[in-house]
Amino acid sequence: MYRIKPFIKLFSLYAVFIFMGAVSCNQAIDRQLDEIEKKLSSQPEAAYNELSGIASDKFRTSSQHARYALLLSLARDKSYIDVTDDSTVQMAVQYYKNNGSERERVLSVYSLGRVQRNAGNNVGAIVSLLEAKEMAKVLSDYHYLGLSCWNIAGLYGECNDEDSALMYYQESRDAYNWLKESNYAAYSQLGEAQIYMAKGMHHAADSVLNDIEQYARAASDRYLLSYVLMYSAYNMMA
Repeated sequence: MYRIKPFIKLFSLYAVFIFMGAVSCNQAIDRQLDEIEKKLSSQPEAAYNELSGIASDKFRTSSQHARYALLLSLARDKSYIDVTDDSTVQMAVQYYKNNGSERERVLSVYSLGRVQRNAGNNVGAIVSLLEAKEMAKVLSDYHYLGLSCWNIAGLYGECNDEDSALMYYQESRDAYNWLKESNYAAYSQLGEAQIYMAKGMHHAADSVLNDIEQYARAASDRYLLSYVLMYSAYNMMA
């Protein structure tokens, strides 16, 4: 009996070290994901490359797996990598249904809508993006409200539902204007102009295009300006 006690103490001490090591490892992974998340908006490609370099066996908890899946989905989308397989983003969607924050739920459902749109699943994409839109509205997250509406508008435009497309482009524009995100608002207006042209409302299209042109010139946004001038030329020829 007395001989066993030292072994029990040694085993307990070993178990403590194992536990502390696991906690330290989890904290290191969480810090790494924190740093990557900070890069998503300004350096999405760098964020994507870092995420792609993380081995999946490093994640110890379901929350880490879900967060990784969400960040990877967002980084792909922001880097213009059009993924059609929803297996990664579904990990995030399923986890954040009952866990995490409301904002993480918005981001996961929005990301699912983007993947569904890439895959040509327009009905599924509209359902997901409408859900993301409503959740973003409740949270007063006008950026993702605007993004969701912009995507919904594009989908309705592809289905030739011009009235619905126009309504969502306008809602997207209003959300971005509220945030004073003028560049995003201008692209929503560009969508409006396209719909006006499709509906044969050329005076309305011309008015919107003139507004965007003024902004593009003031902002020295040559990329946006090239689009405006192209659509203006089409509108004049109609």
